[in-house]
Amino acid sequence: MPLFHEKVILKALSSRSQTIPSEHLTVLQSWKEKIENGSLENQNEVAIHAPFTQHIMAQVLGYTPFGSSEN
Repeated sequence: MPLFHEKVILKALSSRSQTIPSEHLTVLQSWKEKIENGSLENQNEVAIHAPFTQHIMAQVLGYTPFGSSEN
């Protein structure tokens, strides 16, 4: 079972710009390199949890970590 329904993905892609902001692209390319060169395989899930949350979830996807919001 896919994480997202195909119709949801197609709708989101058709309504948004296909350009990745440069600051997001830098983060994504860095993680891509870590995956391709195998450096992530040397780490356990606990070791990469915080960096993944900060870089991918917060910086790229825009999520606000619990406790860091003023609200």
